[in-house]
Amino acid sequence: MKMGYQKMVVYHEDSSYGENLANAYENAAKGMRITIVDRVSGLSNEQALKRAHAKWQALDYEGIFLGLNMPEGAEVIKNFRKIDPQTPILTGDGLDVANLLQGLAANAEGMVIATSYNPNEASPVLAEFQKRYRQKYQKEPDIWAIQGYDSLRLLAYLIEETKSVSPRVLAEKLRSMEPWDSCFGKITFNSSGEVKGRKIYQKKVVQGQFQYIN
Repeated sequence: MKMGYQKMVVYHEDSSYGENLANAYENAAKGMRITIVDRVSGLSNEQALKRAHAKWQALDYEGIFLGLNMPEGAEVIKNFRKIDPQTPILTGDGLDVANLLQGLAANAEGMVIATSYNPNEASPVLAEFQKRYRQKYQKEPDIWAIQGYDSLRLLAYLIEETKSVSPRVLAEKLRSMEPWDSCFGKITFNSSGEVKGRKIYQKKVVQGQFQYIN
């Protein structure tokens, strides 16, 4: 998620999600020769954000990466856009929600979101789920509906394979199983339980609509 920027700010929420996402972005930035000029959390109001922004300007920052969930993420973006209408915003899947564009309106313009879901590159499993979801709800599934469906499918598969509901047994099977057909393609899990094999896409808000850019 380089986008040509050399100096980035990382702002994350005080949660395991926010900290882990910020850590992941920082680690990736090292490999792309991106300098993290500041990392911060807990900017609880617009005044605190203004003070931080003055510092970022002095550091010649070129973009900001947000490790945030909703609804805090929407409020931060609205406040940030009051202060800085132009600087690029990059973020992760915590803000990849169905009502994001409606809630942010023009404030979302130009924002780039990293996501594991691209409806234009559907695996056979995902295509079937999309079809049934549309038939039932008359709309497209979002990333959270898809991940929920995949999680239940995976749990059912592990229970069927092990004939057990023991967390220890299921975890052992998860780490040792062959590549599994998820909605996102074939995936595996490493010894720490982290998923491997998912592609990461980027989508940008252009004229109020998402456009996939890779």
